[in-house]
Amino acid sequence: MEPIRLMRLRDGALRWNLFQDAAEPNRWLETMLVESWNGHLRQHARVSQDSAELEAQARSFHRGEDGPRVSHLIAASARTFDEDEE
Repeated sequence: MEPIRLMRLRDGALRWNLFQDAAEPNRWLETMLVESWNGHLRQHARVSQDSAELEAQARSFHRGEDGPRVSHLIAASARTFDEDEE
Protein backbone atom coordinates (compact mmCIF):
# COMPACT_ATOMS: atom_id res chain seq x y z
CA MET A 1 0.00 0.00 0.00
CA GLU A 2 3.01 2.31 0.11
CA PRO A 3 2.53 3.28 -3.57
CA ILE A 4 -1.12 4.07 -2.77
CA ARG A 5 -0.05 6.27 0.16
CA LEU A 6 2.38 8.20 -2.02
CA MET A 7 -0.24 8.60 -4.76
CA ARG A 8 -2.88 9.91 -2.31
CA LEU A 9 -0.44 12.42 -0.81
CA ARG A 10 0.75 13.51 -4.26
CA ASP A 11 -2.87 14.02 -5.34
CA GLY A 12 -3.67 16.33 -2.43
CA ALA A 13 -4.38 14.23 0.66
CA LEU A 14 -3.23 16.02 3.81
CA ARG A 15 -3.04 12.76 5.77
CA TRP A 16 -3.22 9.07 4.91
CA ASN A 17 -3.46 6.00 7.15
CA LEU A 18 -3.92 2.27 6.83
CA PHE A 19 -5.50 0.44 9.76
CA GLN A 20 -5.79 -3.28 10.49
CA ASP A 21 -8.89 -4.39 12.39
CA ALA A 22 -7.79 -6.04 15.66
CA ALA A 23 -10.99 -8.12 15.78
CA GLU A 24 -10.77 -9.14 12.09
CA PRO A 25 -7.08 -9.25 11.10
CA ASN A 26 -7.95 -9.74 7.41
CA ARG A 27 -9.89 -6.45 7.38
CA TRP A 28 -8.00 -3.28 6.47
CA LEU A 29 -9.20 0.32 6.39
CA GLU A 30 -7.63 3.07 4.33
CA THR A 31 -8.33 6.64 5.42
CA MET A 32 -7.28 9.95 4.01
CA LEU A 33 -7.98 13.55 4.85
CA VAL A 34 -8.41 16.14 2.13
CA GLU A 35 -8.85 19.87 2.53
CA SER A 36 -12.34 20.07 1.03
CA TRP A 37 -15.06 18.12 -0.72
CA ASN A 38 -14.25 20.01 -3.93
CA GLY A 39 -10.64 18.93 -3.58
CA HIS A 40 -11.76 15.33 -3.29
CA LEU A 41 -13.94 15.67 -6.38
CA ARG A 42 -10.94 17.08 -8.26
CA GLN A 43 -8.97 13.98 -7.25
CA HIS A 44 -11.60 11.81 -8.92
CA ALA A 45 -11.66 14.00 -12.04
CA ARG A 46 -7.93 13.80 -12.69
CA VAL A 47 -7.07 10.13 -12.14
CA SER A 48 -4.08 9.23 -14.29
CA GLN A 49 -3.58 5.86 -15.97
CA ASP A 50 -0.79 5.09 -13.47
CA SER A 51 -3.07 5.93 -10.54
CA ALA A 52 -5.87 3.77 -11.93
CA GLU A 53 -3.44 0.87 -12.30
CA LEU A 54 -2.19 1.29 -8.70
CA GLU A 55 -5.76 1.31 -7.39
CA ALA A 56 -6.62 -1.80 -9.45
CA GLN A 57 -3.57 -3.57 -8.04
CA ALA A 58 -4.57 -2.66 -4.47
CA ARG A 59 -8.18 -3.78 -5.09
CA SER A 60 -6.92 -7.14 -6.34
CA PHE A 61 -6.22 -8.07 -2.71
CA HIS A 62 -9.87 -7.57 -1.75
CA ARG A 63 -11.76 -10.73 -0.81
CA GLY A 64 -15.52 -11.02 -0.96
CA GLU A 65 -18.30 -10.87 -3.48
CA ASP A 66 -18.81 -7.11 -3.31
CA GLY A 67 -16.07 -4.58 -3.87
CA PRO A 68 -14.50 -2.58 -1.07
CA ARG A 69 -16.95 -0.40 0.82
CA VAL A 70 -16.34 3.32 0.39
CA SER A 71 -17.60 5.97 2.81
CA HIS A 72 -17.18 9.72 2.67
CA LEU A 73 -17.19 11.46 6.04
CA ILE A 74 -17.44 15.23 6.16
CA ALA A 75 -16.40 17.15 9.28
CA ALA A 76 -19.18 18.85 11.19
CA SER A 77 -18.89 22.58 11.56
CA ALA A 78 -17.18 23.94 14.64
CA ARG A 79 -20.41 25.40 16.05
CA THR A 80 -21.69 24.18 19.42
CA PHE A 81 -24.83 22.09 19.49
CA ASP A 82 -27.39 22.42 22.30
CA GLU A 83 -28.45 19.11 23.79
CA ASP A 84 -32.07 20.05 22.99
CA GLU A 85 -31.25 20.23 19.28
CA GLU A 86 -29.86 16.69 19.08
